[in-house]
Amino acid sequence: MLFDIIKNPTFARLMETHARELLIHLFENNQSFGILCKIEHLTFDPPLPVNISSEFRAMTLFFLAGY
Repeated sequence: MLFDIIKNPTFARLMETHARELLIHLFENNQSFGILCKIEHLTFDPPLPVNISSEFRAMTLFFLAGY
């Protein structure tokens, strides 16, 4: 079942590597993209001002462009 696969450490490493390589490729090719994130799993360094972070929903879509 899918639930069993996503808990598999080998699969997790494969997905992490794939995600990292994909993000690097997008940055290297100056491609704008969006990332949907569960806010509970994110940290910001330095911390974001409360007036910004308080507006985030449980799932927030970030768009990255011009990097």
